[in-house]
Amino acid sequence: MASRFMAAAAESYRAFGMRKDARPLDYSLVSWNEAVPAVALLVVAQAVMLAGTFGSMLMEYLPYFFDLGLVTLAAFVVPFAVVIAWATLSRQPERAPLLVMFVAIVLLAVQVMSLLLSYFGLQTSMALVAVTAVFVGRAIRTVLGASIPMAILAGVLVGVGTAAAGLLILLLPTGQAMLDAQ
Repeated sequence: MASRFMAAAAESYRAFGMRKDARPLDYSLVSWNEAVPAVALLVVAQAVMLAGTFGSMLMEYLPYFFDLGLVTLAAFVVPFAVVIAWATLSRQPERAPLLVMFVAIVLLAVQVMSLLLSYFGLQTSMALVAVTAVFVGRAIRTVLGASIPMAILAGVLVGVGTAAAGLLILLLPTGQAMLDAQ
């Protein structure tokens, strides 16, 4: 099972860097049996990173942890919804698992980059949303054969949707407390 998962991950990774002379993508290597565990791995990794941020104060700030976790999950849903909807609307639903696994890999890499950059005091959240949007647009172009304007539209949908999901924090008790503190 692990070797099949790794083969699926490698095939989904190839979705970004396709060259004209490269062998075609093998969509049969990635099914929902590999894509769903990739998403679960992403969610677990994000929960660990978020819990690590709170450290020993996790129990004291548990409500904030849940609010931030909810907003993070909402932001994660956006790129997955875009690629699944795009695959379905383009009548290529068999390619959706490859796209989902690719997005999970990209989001995991983006979260690790964000964590590493935060240790240097850099706030990169919107820049990394843009990076995610570019990768999703490129994957939709490569995997589904979308035109350049359609790939750009997919990237814009991911960027705007993810930024809007981030604004959900303002509706939650944590966001209200942040607004009251100003």
